[in-house]
Amino acid sequence: MGLLEGKVSLVTGAPRHRPRVAKALAAEGAHVVLAARDAARLGEAVGEIAGAGGRAEALSLDVADRSSVEKALAHVLSAHGRVDHLVNNAGVTRTTCSSG
Repeated sequence: MGLLEGKVSLVTGAPRHRPRVAKALAAEGAHVVLAARDAARLGEAVGEIAGAGGRAEALSLDVADRSSVEKALAHVLSAHGRVDHLVNNAGVTRTTCSSG
């Protein structure tokens, strides 16, 4: 039994950031919900977690769209009754450098 047995972890932006955090959570027993705009791209990560004996599922979620967030959260709460961990990997970073 892992440290997170019975817990539910929601990880956003999972395919883009190589879901190392999601895999670590699953390895400790958490049920991991991998969420991204393109849930189809999450299949490989879900398969890797399941292949290692963990529990995971893919969920379509666009963190920039409030209704998408509300729908995704409602799904997780309906299916699992809780969210114990939220890992926010999703987002856009724009860096501007000036050379003076």
